[in-house]
Amino acid sequence: MKKRIHFSVIIPFYNASNVIRNSINSIQIQSYKYLEVIFINDGSTDDSEEIVKSHHFNVPCKLIKQNNRGQASARNEGINIAQSEYIAFLDADDIWYSNKLEKMAELICSYGGDIICHDELIISKDKEVGIARCGPHDTFNDLFFKRNCLSPSSTIVKRDLLFEVGLFDENEN
Repeated sequence: MKKRIHFSVIIPFYNASNVIRNSINSIQIQSYKYLEVIFINDGSTDDSEEIVKSHHFNVPCKLIKQNNRGQASARNEGINIAQSEYIAFLDADDIWYSNKLEKMAELICSYGGDIICHDELIISKDKEVGIARCGPHDTFNDLFFKRNCLSPSSTIVKRDLLFEVGLFDENEN
């Protein structure tokens, strides 16, 4: 890799005590270590925050508390305090492969890009597995209007681009 890519991983959570350990594990096993992790507690009333606090991370980690204002607000809060050029989102009920950030850094170094997304494995509560395919797409128009699979946990975006488009829309309607 020519350039060292740094990621800010934003993990919003609300009453996620039954799933957040898995997303924490996804961060702890990443083979790529040039990252910071920002947990945003969106007004949880369960012990999610205590679970996050009980883990020891080998990368910089922040825990931010806010009143319950929704996922978009929590993501925006994380983006505002993020220090890295690239933002990676991980929802509290999602997990990543251990080499996800390493592969993304390799792609960015080789090809560049403002938005990087990938397919997702979807595992239902009944343990049925499906794949959400993401492309290939040649234009933004195709990406957004033809089989859009830009779920946050499979998307990495340049931080500056998020500010340029005005961050996430916090209007829950």
